[in-house]
Amino acid sequence: MIWLLLCITVTTVRATSDWKSVQTGVEISHDLESIPFEIKTDGTAGSNKKLFIEFFGVTAGDPVGGFLINFYASPKFKVLRCMESEKVFPDSVSLPSNPINTWKIKWLRTSKEKRVVVHCNDVEVVNVIISDTECNDNVWRSSWSADIKKLKFNGGDTASKHYKEIKLCPELDVTNFQVSPAGPATDDTVVTVTCTEPKRHVLMGGNTVTCQSEQWKTSAGTPANLECRRCGKLDAKLNLFVMCNYRTGGVSI
Repeated sequence: MIWLLLCITVTTVRATSDWKSVQTGVEISHDLESIPFEIKTDGTAGSNKKLFIEFFGVTAGDPVGGFLINFYASPKFKVLRCMESEKVFPDSVSLPSNPINTWKIKWLRTSKEKRVVVHCNDVEVVNVIISDTECNDNVWRSSWSADIKKLKFNGGDTASKHYKEIKLCPELDVTNFQVSPAGPATDDTVVTVTCTEPKRHVLMGGNTVTCQSEQWKTSAGTPANLECRRCGKLDAKLNLFVMCNYRTGGVSI
């Protein structure tokens, strides 16, 4: 069974530089499955404003779906390419009356279900199953099976003012290694690096690194330069004999 969960949260802005002004019709590269997407709006019930964001695959020519809220006196929402018409929010949901609200959207997928998660003020506002039960748009099955890699604010969006720009570190360029946790890394993410052949290699350059301003840094704050080197032999590149110290790693002449 496939689920679409829509919920909503207020967040604290760490720095104004994290937020960018919304431009409608412009592609935003964003892996929604890995990183939540945050939007600040000024839409409230009765304002007749609209939050309207579309989801795409690798290109904007590959539509997946999207999410829409019309802030009528009784606000309505729509899951694009699933629902043909808008729905009122459940009676159990109390939408915020604050002039400014922050919405956090995330795309969750497992082998058994798929869901979009949206939070505002830590309150769940919609829970829609993406299936024949809830989706009456006949493209839902093919559309929502794709990865979401790009977002776009539709030209009809009048409520969204800023979105949180998420900066990622590049993939670590180390041969014969593995990292934990795996996946995209944002600022302050700390990963542990290990060689995949620990009995024959040692890790040079430290075993933990931190993502800082789109760069990997060591605990000393210097750029990370990691290598899994073959040990127990003379290393021609280093012109050193690499010791097989499996607990700490190391090099000696």
